[in-house]
Amino acid sequence: MDGVIEIPVPDDIENHDEKSLIRYFQDQLENIGGRVSEALDLTCDQADRQAILERVRMTRVSIAGDSIELAYLVEISKFEACKGVLDDYTFSRKIMGQQVAGVWRFEKQIPAPERSTHDEL
Repeated sequence: MDGVIEIPVPDDIENHDEKSLIRYFQDQLENIGGRVSEALDLTCDQADRQAILERVRMTRVSIAGDSIELAYLVEISKFEACKGVLDDYTFSRKIMGQQVAGVWRFEKQIPAPERSTHDEL
């Protein structure tokens, strides 16, 4: 399916075991081939090309019936060499998905196109 990410529902984790679910999704995020990152909004400030994605951390997994919600933090840093300033930013974000036939389905994240001041004319 185009535009949909499917993550296998693990057989060895209960839906109410939030710590294990957080660890499962964090592992999915960090492992090469884990597709959960395709569903997350990992965009940095598009107006600032110096912003760097430092880390993504799963903070909450909530399951109610067939619905699943993932909450996560996106940690971004920006270094301005001419000022010698390092700024850190943390954004709280979440996504929703559905359990269907042994997988959790999430919509694939499509980044917003870059905009410029010329777009407003």
